Amino acid sequence: MIEESIKEAVAGCLDKNVPFCLYLLPGEDSTPVFFSNPSGKKCLDVGREFLVGCWNERWNDVHSIKEEKGLEETLNLLSYIESQPSPEISPVGENDDYEEYLSKIRLLLHEMKEKNIEKVVFSTNVSCSHDFCSSAWPEIAEKVFSAYTTAFRYLYYTPLTGAWLGASPEMLMDYEPIAGVLKTVALAGTRSNLQFELNEPWDAKDMREQKIVENFILKKLKENGLEVDKIDNLTVRSGDLQHIETRISAKCKFSDKKDIGLLVDELQPTPALSGYPRNEAIKLIEKFEGRPRNCYGGFVGLSSNEGIKLFVNIRCLHFDNKKYCLYGGGGILPESDPDEEHTEAMSKINTLSKFLK
Repeated sequence: MIEESIKEAVAGCLDKNVPFCLYLLPGEDSTPVFFSNPSGKKCLDVGREFLVGCWNERWNDVHSIKEEKGLEETLNLLSYIESQPSPEISPVGENDDYEEYLSKIRLLLHEMKEKNIEKVVFSTNVSCSHDFCSSAWPEIAEKVFSAYTTAFRYLYYTPLTGAWLGASPEMLMDYEPIAGVLKTVALAGTRSNLQFELNEPWDAKDMREQKIVENFILKKLKENGLEVDKIDNLTVRSGDLQHIETRISAKCKFSDKKDIGLLVDELQPTPALSGYPRNEAIKLIEKFEGRPRNCYGGFVGLSSNEGIKLFVNIRCLHFDNKKYCLYGGGGILPESDPDEEHTEAMSKINTLSKFLK
């Protein structure tokens, strides 16, 4: 799927800390798109750019990889360019062990009940040292890209975020200016493909968790004057997992991308990655998780003259030349069982960890 010349360019960019991106849109099985941005310059108004928004970050702070150089130009550049400075952040090195995770969830549940908070999305991580060389990462990416064809698949590096690999099943926004249509989804609830058929009913906890996300998104769109249509409660597959999805669309026209950015700021992080009420949930996330999410829970995607496509940065890992950190989480409700939540988080982490063995 990934041509050898692209693998060479990716490895070279990782070796020399040159900003780049490699991606495939959901449903595509062709050669992934690659471009690099050696100068680091960005412009959110013209051309094609790969966008990265960190956890709870505003649109004005988005990181951008502009389509500055294609494959051949990048390979030529890598033949003589000196290595650039190392990234400003490194992957998280600490792990929650099983008992520590359970203890945090119990304390979180107690505080949620005290403060009448409906949902908090609690994440955990698995960090590990590695001896992979730079050329191993495009090989790993190829396996991930082939395994999750319905996801937005990506591998990118910027000096402010470091290097990330992921396969997101969750659309945040797809805006087509010519058609004047905005699409998004409310995605929540998780169960195993191995235990359930697609047409089996969901339990009450998962349904309620998903409804919180759906109601929040609909409310924000309506507050911005948009008339929305929706298709309720589809069960969708993402690798070995199933989720509940509501597909939402609206007719709209934005005067420029700054207006789109204002709506993105209204929507994200949705309760699918934060909780509800959102601000109170984020405070509890900061209190109990005890580590930076960095890009996890933010968004990734594309900006071009054809519109904007953004996806939530989940099922992802952060890596450098010494260690990697995988993220996974789940929606905690007052009735949540800590053991079941741990199982769910580990199942999401396994989306990528199985390709690192």
